[in-house]
Amino acid sequence: MAAYVIYQGQVLDAKRYDEYKTKGAASILSAGGRFLVRGGDVEVLEGEAPAGRTVLLEFPTMQAALNWYRSNDTAIRKIRDGAARRTYVRRRRHRLKSPSRLHSYRPQRLGDAH
Repeated sequence: MAAYVIYQGQVLDAKRYDEYKTKGAASILSAGGRFLVRGGDVEVLEGEAPAGRTVLLEFPTMQAALNWYRSNDTAIRKIRDGAARRTYVRRRRHRLKSPSRLHSYRPQRLGDAH
């Protein structure tokens, strides 16, 4: 079953972040992931817009998402550190049986037990 990684970040160093985007994208694709949303304009329907940039990744399984995150190249992590303040959240895809299940959504941070 598909799994999703939601990244929200505020760019602190544009030059380093551009380098990270290029190398990070290659690592995501090689781990079987794909981009569903990558930056772009946000239209706020309710509440406040998230600060910075939002990226939504899809992986074929939760294990693939975790493997990508945990084995992310050390050199890529060094570029990323200091380039952006960030939050990663993971989420499994669930097939909804009824609309009432929409209220049970609780994201977990990568690495937390599921």
